[in-house]
Parts: sequence; structure tokens; C-alpha cells
Amino acid sequence: MTLFTELKRRNVFKVASVYLVTCWIILQIVAVISPALHLPTLFSTITTVILAIAFPFVCIFAWAFELTPEGLKRTHEVDVSESIREQTGSKINYILAAALAVALAFISYQNWFVSSADDSLERSIAVLPFEDMSRDNSQGYFGDGIAEEILNSLARLNQLVVISRTSSFNFKGSQTDIRKIGELLNVNYVLEGSVRKDKDKVRITAQLIEVATGAHIWSQTYDRELTSIFALQDELTFAITQALKLNLLPEQVEHEAGMTTNPDAY
Repeated sequence: MTLFTELKRRNVFKVASVYLVTCWIILQIVAVISPALHLPTLFSTITTVILAIAFPFVCIFAWAFELTPEGLKRTHEVDVSESIREQTGSKINYILAAALAVALAFISYQNWFVSSADDSLERSIAVLPFEDMSRDNSQGYFGDGIAEEILNSLARLNQLVVISRTSSFNFKGSQTDIRKIGELLNVNYVLEGSVRKDKDKVRITAQLIEVATGAHIWSQTYDRELTSIFALQDELTFAITQALKLNLLPEQVEHEAGMTTNPDAY
């Protein structure tokens, strides 16, 4: 009797198949729950190593032991006429089919739901407080107000995930690298800006930065007369929001009446 035939007779191949499919399901579950539970990358690595180490032991166990009506026995102790390997093999087939069904269901879940969530994450943004760069540092409230108005305006867009004010304003005055801020806030884009005042004029600069690369996606400077603060905030909020929509949600801009996709218009 060849080794292959004996492995097949003892259901080693079937047990190994069930184990591998189960391991795949476990690793996929770990990959999904790790971000939500803030588990370190090391956790996934340890899980993978443990499952890999256990694989040969599972195969050895399937080779050395056999399930009988009286319980587990050493394979060489079971008489061939009393063996129920075929019935056990049939049960393992059902378990394998169930495991494959769960795996297919998980793949479908990832394709339909997780991928949709990832699409949302690609449109996620944090609005940081606009830095006061005036000589007398008197425009902090104005910069905070613009940032908050922009945040509220962007939050109305269904296709865009906007981080709350409480989270993003924690980085006011922070010198932390923008890529690190984006990572901590779990966003792909960050909007930052500055305010400078000279007499009755104010200059507002806004910059949209991609977290992954730290590159500027869009930047614009606005020079205005500082007359009515609220009117000025509303004007700048509208202008900056439309510019961000053009860069992050171009398909929506194309469907809005009266809107143009020409960047120079904004």
C-alpha cells in the first residue's frame, strides 16, 4: 500500500483541507476586527505563525488516531473490519462543505460591504483649525470659525466621511507631521490652512493634502476685505467647499446644476 493511498484511507487529506479552510476564515476575521479593536500588527503575525505551526500536528493527529464508536483510538489498534473511516470521511466532507460555504460568504461580504467601506475611507477628510499667522495673533477665532464652517459644510456630503471637530481640533497648533495626523485620525485627506491679517485686509490660505504621500492635491489663497466676519466666513466656506468637491467628488459636481468642472473657475 502506497503512502498516498494510506493518507487518503486515514482521511488525512480531508482533515488537512478542513483545517486550511478554517485557518483562512480565522485570518480573514482577524484582518477585519483588528482595525476596529486597534490590535497591533503583531497580533495577526502571531496568529498566522500559530496556525502554521499547528498544521503538521493536525496532520499527524489525523494519521495516528481514528474516531470510533468508543471514542478516539490509535489507528493501529483499530481492526479493519471495525473501522468507520468511511462514515468519518463523509462527516468530514460535510464539515468541509460548510467551511467552504462560510469562506464564500465571507468573500462575498468583503466584495460587497468591505469594499464599499473602503471606498468611503478613500473619501475621508479631517479639517484642521486654520493657523493664525497674524503679527498680533488676533485671528485665531476667525481661523477656527472658518475651519468649523467648512467642516459642517463637508459633513452634509453623503459621499464624504468627515472627522468630528473634537478629534481634528485636538491638533490645533501641533507641529506633528501631517501624515502622522492623518494616520491617527484614520483619514486619507487633511485640509489645513492659515489666516494672516494686515490692517483691514485678510489673507486665507487653504491646502488639501493627501495623507499617504504628504503631497498637496489642491491649494488656494484668498485675499478679502475684513468687513463682515460672518459674511466673509460664509463666502470662503462656500468657495473652499466647492473646490474640495471638485477634487474629491468630481462625479457629484458634474451632476449639480450650474456647476463647472473647470478648476480655474473656482
